[in-house]
Amino acid sequence: MSSYEPDPARPPGDSTPTEPTPVEPTPAEAAAAPVRPAVDPAPSEVAPARRRRGPVIWGIVALAVVALALTAAAFGMKLVGGGPQPDTLVPSTALAYLRVDTDPSIAQKVSAVRFLQKVPQVKGALDSGDPRKRLVDSLIERSGNKDLSYARDIEPWLGDRLAVAVLPPRSAGADPEPLVVVQVKDEAKARAGIAKLSAGDTDKPEVTFKDGYALLTSAGNGKAVTDAIAKGTLADSSTYAGDVAAVGDQGIASGWLDLAALAKAGAFKEVGGDPTKLSVNPFGSGDLKGAGRAAFALRFDADAVELVGVSRGATAVKKPATTAGSTITRLPADTAVALSVSGLDQVIGQAWDGILKGIGAQSPGEDVNGELKAMESQLGISLPGDLQTLLGRNLVLAVPDQDFASGDDPQFGARVTTDAAKADAVVTRLEHLAIQTGGELPIVHQAKGDQFYLASSRDYLGKLTADGTLGDSEAFTAAVPDAKDAQYVLFADLDRLEKSYLDQVPAQDRDLVKALRAVGASGSVTGNGEARFTLRVVGN
Repeated sequence: MSSYEPDPARPPGDSTPTEPTPVEPTPAEAAAAPVRPAVDPAPSEVAPARRRRGPVIWGIVALAVVALALTAAAFGMKLVGGGPQPDTLVPSTALAYLRVDTDPSIAQKVSAVRFLQKVPQVKGALDSGDPRKRLVDSLIERSGNKDLSYARDIEPWLGDRLAVAVLPPRSAGADPEPLVVVQVKDEAKARAGIAKLSAGDTDKPEVTFKDGYALLTSAGNGKAVTDAIAKGTLADSSTYAGDVAAVGDQGIASGWLDLAALAKAGAFKEVGGDPTKLSVNPFGSGDLKGAGRAAFALRFDADAVELVGVSRGATAVKKPATTAGSTITRLPADTAVALSVSGLDQVIGQAWDGILKGIGAQSPGEDVNGELKAMESQLGISLPGDLQTLLGRNLVLAVPDQDFASGDDPQFGARVTTDAAKADAVVTRLEHLAIQTGGELPIVHQAKGDQFYLASSRDYLGKLTADGTLGDSEAFTAAVPDAKDAQYVLFADLDRLEKSYLDQVPAQDRDLVKALRAVGASGSVTGNGEARFTLRVVGN
């Protein structure tokens, strides 16, 4: 890893272009850029005489990165891409990196088009010319900059690839430094366009061109960044390369974070300070010191768009000694929502002492252990043992297909791989206690082998105890292809759920809602300090 050195000789009055006021993203735009630093407030919150320092880096991200990420496949139709990736223009000392590529691999282009054709709104954009113009024009309109034109000021120079990076502070106590790496087609037009984006700002960023990219840095920091690049780039880092390789295909967007290094550099300070700083973590940086690193990618296949990520080097992440296979695939075929978590019994056992210490810290002077013993005696249970039994080696929660707007009592159930007889006895004791106190537990339950079943009605209990075929449904296998091996699984059949909320969706958005078939998430701890997760949205 190379050292990162500032350039003290750069004059403070440098007049190279600076940043526009960033635009607040819509929820859809925010989803396309899952990890990024906080941005400045809206223009209405800033005095007209002097806009707050909002790096042009974030302004360009708002005007371009989001737009590119949302419609990458729509205009990346060239069969052959090439040229360096942005990580070859980012110093190896980078703490975080977010990249968007509108000219990805051929397989990604084909898959993206096949998936996006299923979404009416996106299909319309595909059929009506360059979708970048439509999206960027809408962002420009919201920014209030009437002198800015996508066709005249941005499109002539904007390339296919760009990235945002966070670099170490230039000095002790300073904030981490932002860097934007934008692929450009024409350096002169890019310089003019960036200058127009930053017109009226007082703190101008520095613009440096290298290998077909524009590097946007804080004023006076350009030489320090290029010197650091010469010593080693992020692409040269074996740590970064290993993390990225663990994710696989980088798709249309990807990112990498060294969370521990970001915390050490002070990037995660409490919200409420200067809004131009990278202050996004309300819990303080200390909570991330053992968080390790994370890498992720947003990519397509013919049926779904997926976000895949890995976590590495996290000290608190431990691989379970044993893992029970999930029984989620054996739920009834009409399941609308399901959640499966394996190893909760181990998690509770390992964390119990810490849980008690946390309760004690929140209630100083109270006899936590004494109160816990009294509660155990009153309920006739033993903690954490009975809780571990109820959560089991694998816990599956299920909600069947139903009309939630009908007013009927909702149907639900659970299936637990555990000491079923012991779990049944614990729930029976709780039922008797409820009756003795004038209440009731509105559930039915049954033990069968190593499976404990619990449901809201006897009818649904019968469906749970008879092995179902959810795992054979196309919606489920498309949303969670690795369900049998994952330690946690979340599945929602949107086609079954939409009847409960579709009439409340604005008419112009209903086709989009109906075009989405299912959502699935899964993940596993793959080793000590290492984990993997996947989130998939499946189209009809």
